Amino acid sequence: MRGCFDLVELVVGRTGDVGQVSLVRLQGKKLVEIGCYKNTPQGDRKSGISVICAAWQPRSFFTGGYDHSISLWSSADGEAPAPTLLAIKHSSAVHALLPTQDGGHKLLSGSADCSVSVFDIPSGRVTNALKLSNTIYQLHATESPFCTLLEIGHREFQFEVRDHRLAPVQPVLRFGYPSVKVHGRFTRGAVQGHRFACGGSEKDGTVRVWDLRNTSEIQRAIPCFPGRKATQAEFDRERLLVCSDDNQLAFWQTV
Repeated sequence: MRGCFDLVELVVGRTGDVGQVSLVRLQGKKLVEIGCYKNTPQGDRKSGISVICAAWQPRSFFTGGYDHSISLWSSADGEAPAPTLLAIKHSSAVHALLPTQDGGHKLLSGSADCSVSVFDIPSGRVTNALKLSNTIYQLHATESPFCTLLEIGHREFQFEVRDHRLAPVQPVLRFGYPSVKVHGRFTRGAVQGHRFACGGSEKDGTVRVWDLRNTSEIQRAIPCFPGRKATQAEFDRERLLVCSDDNQLAFWQTV
């Protein structure tokens, strides 16, 4: 299941065949479902939503599917959101979506097929495609609108920074840490300014923080959940919020 917030509304994606997208509104302390909608799978592939992210316009969002497709959903007040299939060709499940503005509205998509597509929204076409040797799991915006940080399936170099204006040859940065297990699908880090924080696939509960201006060494290693996985990190001003694989939360001052 994946979701994204837009003010007091939440979009939830499911992996089932029916009612794959739900629009939910927060009223007080209660969640009220506004509607449940189906995204028609492409061909005979596995159906379901694998990732959701907010678009630039209110009540608009992108979804990626296990059927390799990517859609833009839009709705006016009181109308059901309708999907528009985008001309992005992946050969496996879509894992990550990231809207960006580098002189125009673009959508970056990362897939299990080890590729990142850069899709120009106004022209409706892919303007660049980056091919990697490992699965892409997460995409993060950086201080530069032209550069994106990628989380990939690797045991030593789990993170890359790519300039999507350049030919898809070499990353701008490539860094990480030695790990027995490959960086996984359900681990997600966070970028704040020049800092990047991320947990790992091993059960040491550690969140590592890098300075993107110098990634030759880890700036700080924080032992959050000994014996468990630190699955998600998020910056909140001067705090770092970390979630474990058994849904515990930890808060750390970062300054």
